[in-house]
Amino acid sequence: MAKAMAENEQTQKTFSKGQWFLFVVVIPILFALTVGLVLLSFAGVNVFEKAHAIGQQIPGISGMLSEEKASSEIKMEDVVALQGQIKERETQIQRMEAQMQNKDQSISELQSEIEQQQLLIDELRNVQEKSKREFKEVVSTFETMSAKSAAPILIEMDEYVALQVLSTINKDSLASILEKMPPEDAARFAQKLTVFIPNE
Repeated sequence: MAKAMAENEQTQKTFSKGQWFLFVVVIPILFALTVGLVLLSFAGVNVFEKAHAIGQQIPGISGMLSEEKASSEIKMEDVVALQGQIKERETQIQRMEAQMQNKDQSISELQSEIEQQQLLIDELRNVQEKSKREFKEVVSTFETMSAKSAAPILIEMDEYVALQVLSTINKDSLASILEKMPPEDAARFAQKLTVFIPNE
């Protein structure tokens, strides 16, 4: 038991020496450093730059600092290069998007123009169909008229229209109408009918 008490006293003495060192030496030094850093910071001194400058003057530490600085510079160069590439790609993307919008607009304009042309074609077809119907009615009217009445009318009409009518009516009506025309008009129409090809 006496031996255990002696060991316990020995432990307390070493423990109290460690505590004494901590409370008397380490804590006051840390406190003094902290107060010094705060005061220097308020005074406008950059403590870390000063420490860096002092560290570069020490032989072993200066090599470590220069290697660290070189690696950070390389990393910064890489970052700057990558940022440049990103900006270039963004510019390309914006340019391509603008081209796509222009092409889309051109396509929509062309589609609109095609639709307008189609409407115009449909309208012209309708007019053409109506004209054909009306022309057939005129031809039918001339076929039902007497040759004596039809001949003077055809002589007074526009020659091209008269030739269209004459080339379309049946052969019996054509022969009867040409008989009732004066000879010079009948000869003129007969001659032109041989080369006249009506538009269907």
